[in-house]
Amino acid sequence: MIGRLRRDVVPTVRRSRYDITHFRGVDADTPEDSLSINYCSYGYNIRLYGGELSQSFGVGKAEYVTASGESVELPALDIQGQNILKMHHYVRYDRSTNETHDELIVYGALHHYFRCPLTATGEFTYFLAVFNDSDETDFINYYMNDKDCCLMFLGSGGLCIYDGTDNYAQYPDVPGMSSVCMHYDRVFGVGTDNPDTIYFSAPLKPYEFAPEQGGGSISLMDEGGKILKIVSFRNYIYIFREYSVYRLTAYVDPTEYSLSRVFTAKDKIRTDTVANDYSMMVFVAGNEMYSFDGYEVNKFFPKVVPLIEDASRAAGCIFGNRYYLAAKMKKEGDAIVGDEGSPGLGIVVNNAIFAFDLYSEGTDILRGADVIGFTGVVNSEMQKLFVRFGNNRGVNVGMINDTGKLFTIPLAKHWRSPKSNLGEIADSKIVRRLYISSLYDVNVTLIADEDVYSRKIKGSVKAACAAFNAKGDGFALQIDSTAEKLSVSEVQLLLDVNGRYNAN
Repeated sequence: MIGRLRRDVVPTVRRSRYDITHFRGVDADTPEDSLSINYCSYGYNIRLYGGELSQSFGVGKAEYVTASGESVELPALDIQGQNILKMHHYVRYDRSTNETHDELIVYGALHHYFRCPLTATGEFTYFLAVFNDSDETDFINYYMNDKDCCLMFLGSGGLCIYDGTDNYAQYPDVPGMSSVCMHYDRVFGVGTDNPDTIYFSAPLKPYEFAPEQGGGSISLMDEGGKILKIVSFRNYIYIFREYSVYRLTAYVDPTEYSLSRVFTAKDKIRTDTVANDYSMMVFVAGNEMYSFDGYEVNKFFPKVVPLIEDASRAAGCIFGNRYYLAAKMKKEGDAIVGDEGSPGLGIVVNNAIFAFDLYSEGTDILRGADVIGFTGVVNSEMQKLFVRFGNNRGVNVGMINDTGKLFTIPLAKHWRSPKSNLGEIADSKIVRRLYISSLYDVNVTLIADEDVYSRKIKGSVKAACAAFNAKGDGFALQIDSTAEKLSVSEVQLLLDVNGRYNAN
């Protein structure tokens, strides 16, 4: 008998390294084994911009800057006992003194309106005899009778025109409207009594909607669902219905309009997420985000969308070349963040705010704040983004700031990579060392297959080193911090790559 020769190949060991020199954006959509560990698969209270991992923005008490440059904290509606449903920034220019006056107009949960001048002694004052028997209201800043006015449209019907004095005019015959916009010389609004109807005013008469006086209405009776919101954008009116978006062309005579559908959604469009600036419109349908430039609709940051658990009560706005979206974010693990664990507060509606750069891949994710709406306040003295809350903070006006805190409490920060084979698919690995450039204290966790290894790293201007003996085929990296700030620019893994034992 002739025997079979056996040759054992002894596995070789070689030293390798894996570098993260540029933290990429969030990708919660691509299968993790197809990604490198410089992506973020899940994270919160972090900013990913310019290749660096840092802390996100914070949320605190609203402050404003007066004309004299003084920073003042905005009062609350706690004495009135009303959570805030809507807010509006009203700007009035006094031509006799060449001074600009800013006011915040607020609509409360008990259907009362309040105004607060953004001055050193600002306080909320009740609008007497203005009552709206509806949760719906909307506002437009408008110039008429040689004055800058605020048009307050009541969802139950009627219009209040406020010019900065106590002599505000009321027009009870104006139809109830939930969403309004200016387009050329007319006001257009979505009727609350008939969700398939858009009312329009007579030219230069925002209080006159009667057909015999130059006003009128447009009814959309086809499929697409009820009308939710209208927006004037790039010489057209865009009509957002429950499952579709239409472009309305209405120039001199709105009765001679043309209507075309530009988008059909498989899921319901979220009314409060619709936002636009001069170049782009963004909105959410279902849990998906979309952008629209006037010509075509595209998915917006689709690789972040899987982090959104529920957008049914989401709210969005465009401010400072970023789209801010408050929504309910998926949770991973048992961590309790921000107001999620606060006695008497908790999370009632949304638990996160996402912020997306309109012209780059920059992304912020804040978790732990229950925000349900945004209002931008911009003038020569300040650029502030005010927020409304869905929980018991609702009597206060909040504000996006750069502290990385929820009011006075630093928010816990978490970044997790996908699980990767580190570019060595055929061989097993042992991570021996981890180097990290972090200016502030962090906890670094290495997940090797199912085993977890954690190390505490002191912040330093020099790279710090942590020793590991983590063996596995797939590795994921986590970075956590409870410090006020986070700044990680680079990570390097040193590993031994063990060739497989082969017998021939």
